[in-house]
Amino acid sequence: MSLVSLINQHALSAAQAGDWSAVADTLNALTREVRDPQPWNYAKIGEAISPEVQFAAAAYMAAAAKVSDEMAMSHQLLLLGDGEKTGFRLDDDHRQGRMQAIIDAESDPQAKAVLTAIKSLGRRTAAVLPVPTNALACEAAWRSEQVRLLTEKWHQVDQQVRAEIANQTLLAGDVASRVAALLA
Repeated sequence: MSLVSLINQHALSAAQAGDWSAVADTLNALTREVRDPQPWNYAKIGEAISPEVQFAAAAYMAAAAKVSDEMAMSHQLLLLGDGEKTGFRLDDDHRQGRMQAIIDAESDPQAKAVLTAIKSLGRRTAAVLPVPTNALACEAAWRSEQVRLLTEKWHQVDQQVRAEIANQTLLAGDVASRVAALLA
């Protein structure tokens, strides 16, 4: 999505007021949800986060598997999945909800941190803009778009006036007033 489109959608009033710092701040604060549908196993978790998290997750899940069939199945998927075609999908809405419930119920801060890090592999927020913007870039984009729109409008008026002159429906002395009316 272009900078001008984002300004129009999220910071139009600030742009119209000429508050380009507010425009940039608004756009830089925009986030979107990013889902990763790939299947995960313990090895991929270790590669993505750290070997310590991999081992902590495996130990946590092995203990949880002893008291819950659902956790036992999840542990098996993480243990035996190849991480390419088979494994544990972390982006699934139900799994995200279950993981959040487990995180909320967990009293150990280290376990909470490990589970939160793993949960974020499936779904996280990211900035809408790949590179932060600034006031100058926002103003330049906005003004360039305004010039483009004015140029387009002028081209339409020019074509209309030329057609009316050619059809003799507009006299040469009336061109200025007709252009003004078309631009209004």
